[in-house]
Amino acid sequence: MKSIKDLLPDKNVPSLIHVCKNLGLRGYTKLRKEGIVNLIRENVKNPQVQETIKYSIPDNGTVALILKSLIDNKNELKYADLRNDILEKRSNSTFRDNYRVLLAKSFIFEDEKSEDDVLYLPKEFSDIAKEVIEKRIQEEEPEPEIEEVVEEQEQEKKIISTINQLLYSKKFTSVSGIQKELMDRNLKISGTKNQLIERLLYESNEPIQNILGILFGKIELKEICRDFNLLVSGTKDTLIDRILENLPPTHPDKVKSSIQEVEIVEGAVAEEVMGVASGLAEEKVSEIQPVELIQEEEPQMKIVEIVFNHLNNAWIDYKTITDNKSLAGIINTSLRNLPNLRDAEIHRVDKVREEPIITIDKEGEVAAIFVWYFDKKKGYKAQMQKISLGIMTYSAQISKDVICYIYDPEPKLSEEDIETFSSLSFIIRKTEREFK
Repeated sequence: MKSIKDLLPDKNVPSLIHVCKNLGLRGYTKLRKEGIVNLIRENVKNPQVQETIKYSIPDNGTVALILKSLIDNKNELKYADLRNDILEKRSNSTFRDNYRVLLAKSFIFEDEKSEDDVLYLPKEFSDIAKEVIEKRIQEEEPEPEIEEVVEEQEQEKKIISTINQLLYSKKFTSVSGIQKELMDRNLKISGTKNQLIERLLYESNEPIQNILGILFGKIELKEICRDFNLLVSGTKDTLIDRILENLPPTHPDKVKSSIQEVEIVEGAVAEEVMGVASGLAEEKVSEIQPVELIQEEEPQMKIVEIVFNHLNNAWIDYKTITDNKSLAGIINTSLRNLPNLRDAEIHRVDKVREEPIITIDKEGEVAAIFVWYFDKKKGYKAQMQKISLGIMTYSAQISKDVICYIYDPEPKLSEEDIETFSSLSFIIRKTEREFK
């Protein structure tokens, strides 16, 4: 059973920084690779970090099944075996979506250097995984694959010739995943999916290899290579370079394109800031700082970002949702249990027009959550209009930071509908299948 310290050395500096962000660590900007690895290793068992990890992963039945397969195999399993195990109970798209989240949240790790598609659950996360399993494991019938979606994705592949088009595709990325990366870079997260991707590629001032390395794991990169008849051998960095060689950016002149350049710059900045000779720098880098003593050098997350990340990953008891008010009650309770909001004032207001709104005020910073249960028995156009009107009304009356949480069980809303709402506010759309 591997520990997190065994899994970190193979990662590059941008990937290690991504892990630090997921764990809520700070103080890594002045460190070289060895120092970042030590920072993570020494703080991963800190109660504050463990709590951050616990609240960051989706709390649903599919995630529980994935984690159970890993726990049952001593925290180590080949991807193909895991996938086959989960597909006995879940659809491929449900497995893929939840697997991506666990990987993106640095809760599970892939073997990035070898040719074996092996997955690892660090032993430091075993207790959290067992909690999720005990709470959410459900024995249910397999979900049917939706052939129309598969056919649509096959059509998409035929017209993909740039990395931009690959990211636009429904198969390879989701709006919430792109929004998460934009948040981490303090960039706007409103707009259509295409606009979000353009912003991530051209406004983040980050090499495109880094972005792809965070959005996709090695196994998914190999699947992309297979889809486009490319070789699947090599390290994760090799796969990314191969994909970019065959699917270049639409505007290559606007994209930074060197991972090595970033690592060199980080090393140079570290030496300049610390102002010491090379030997002393190495000694300083390896010093370990407990997470509570690390000085804050980056902007605090906004309330809307904290709430968005929590609600986007939180499991809710979908079987008890019957209308807008019941959905608002569940979300209100979930927010009140969130450690980061213990000092905030949280109010729920149920409007006569059945449009509940939840407001959060923490030290003068205000955010609002507008909830909507998309009822299949009610008119589609009428509900679309009410959602749009609600978003605009609350943005004007309460706060520009409005999150619209839509529970769309079947689902009825299209990706185009979601993109339309995304141009007005922060959007979270959940379906029944996701909570199963």
